[in-house]
Amino acid sequence: MINNDHFYKSEMLILSQLKKQDATIDDLYLTFQSVNLNQLNNGSLLTSIFFFLESHLISQYSHNNTIYYHIESAGLVRLDTLKRRYHEIQNTIEELL
Repeated sequence: MINNDHFYKSEMLILSQLKKQDATIDDLYLTFQSVNLNQLNNGSLLTSIFFFLESHLISQYSHNNTIYYHIESAGLVRLDTLKRRYHEIQNTIEELL
């Protein structure tokens, strides 16, 4: 449960950043480091990116020999689903507290 919860939160954060703008792995890494999200290191980012590519949630393209990642329609749907699930859980926790 905890590992899945971590993955879903990471997935939501990565996709939400790609919704804002196309980015490189380094861009994503620096963004997460700037807000002290240390669990999203380069290794976990790469693993997530490969999963997203295989699932057709994102695509990649090269510009000036740099690989950029772009969120696709399926990724936007997935992000919306993850955000709804997150808010439902957050609301339930608030009610219980």
